[in-house]
Amino acid sequence: SVKGQNFLKSRTVRIGDTELITRPSNLKDTDCNAQQQLPRSWTRLLSTHQLLRNLHASDNQIKHHLHVQTRWLYDDEPRHFLHLLEHGKFDRFSLSQADIRLIREYLQNELHSRCNQDLQRWRSLADSSNRKTDRQRVENELFLPELGCSSNEGNIHFYTKCNPEQLIATNYTRVVYGDHGPYIEFEADHIHWDSFPNTQAKGDSVAYYDEFYNDGDDKSVKLYAQRKTVHDQPNPPPGKYSADHSRDEGYADYKLGRYYVS
Repeated sequence: SVKGQNFLKSRTVRIGDTELITRPSNLKDTDCNAQQQLPRSWTRLLSTHQLLRNLHASDNQIKHHLHVQTRWLYDDEPRHFLHLLEHGKFDRFSLSQADIRLIREYLQNELHSRCNQDLQRWRSLADSSNRKTDRQRVENELFLPELGCSSNEGNIHFYTKCNPEQLIATNYTRVVYGDHGPYIEFEADHIHWDSFPNTQAKGDSVAYYDEFYNDGDDKSVKLYAQRKTVHDQPNPPPGKYSADHSRDEGYADYKLGRYYVS
């Protein structure tokens, strides 16, 4: 209505000598179909879970992915997804009873953790287009979530590309998405040190890291031992994935005493 006048939809419309009869609106059907569409983050969680099952990933790897993906959820999504789970809203995915119990467990844990006001929420470092592109590439090619896992909960092994038998690390802390590309972050107890007998210390006070090289003729893996943060460097050095953003906090969140592999 406009200024108290009611306007009714005309049943017929005349254009010249032609009279058109309007058809009933399909808005209700459209609204119904829209309501039946499942949230993208829910289908992403299910598709990743099914993909890892099909790839015969270990139970610890599957649990780690569930832990990270539920941490990613917005606001009331854990509660909403529990509702979808209980009502069998799986889209095209088929879940076993064991899968349903496992997903329910992680959604409930995340829902309960959000009731703890003292718990600091995890925030992704992929806050720009270059970092989001890097994250998509790493997750699609390596299936590595940004948030890592501790030594007693995961079972993720890293080997050299040239020598699949050479173990370099077990588990990781996180993937650091900075403006010099993605780097996998490790703690000292993650590293298989027998694979890194070759050390190259920078030997000066201005160096940001020391270098370790894997054993063998190829030396294809360079491990960076961080000696200083890069908080005083707003932009990265030149590189394949470098992007300048002039960040006050520095171009990447490298931690003192951590180890990195690109």
